[in-house]
Amino acid sequence: MPHWTAPLPLVGPVSGPPQWIEPIADDVVSGVATYDLVWTGDYAAVRIDVHEMVPVTNSIAQIRTTSDGGATFAATAGDYHLQAMTVSANATQQFTQNASAANMALHAGASQVNSVASAQGYSGKITILRPFDAAYTAIHGYGGYYGVTGPGMAICEFFGMRKAAARVDGVRLYFSTGNIASARFRSRGIIGYGEAA
Repeated sequence: MPHWTAPLPLVGPVSGPPQWIEPIADDVVSGVATYDLVWTGDYAAVRIDVHEMVPVTNSIAQIRTTSDGGATFAATAGDYHLQAMTVSANATQQFTQNASAANMALHAGASQVNSVASAQGYSGKITILRPFDAAYTAIHGYGGYYGVTGPGMAICEFFGMRKAAARVDGVRLYFSTGNIASARFRSRGIIGYGEAA
């Protein structure tokens, strides 16, 4: 699993304090129940690229947070507030809303990610906003996958919030049923724009 150590300057014009991208991890996994990512930096945001996260069985891609370095993950009903939507190839729209969830789904729960390897699973981008702040950490993501219901390709987006005020220093990605057959996760921390000193 290659890791980078040197921060890279963010390309493009910015206003305010300098902003830098610091690579965290580049991991390829297969046959695992969860993918756990923990970081130690005081980042303004953490961004995760999810590439072809394929389930062993048709399932829903989900995420949870930790505030103790991965020792435990918030997994109780009432820990999260979630909104998610999916638009399938036949223009079917699906929505999920839960103000008292035990996790955050990366897409509307009625549409599962297809377990057929050739369907290439779920791919997308996830951003954890201001994880250093002992507040109600927000997470936003968008992506696409080949759905079981729909059927066909689907695009999706979600936004959620941890309902307990706590500093977040890691996340867990997994499927609601069964293992992750295969996936690649690339993550980086954004330094600047108000992170803790």
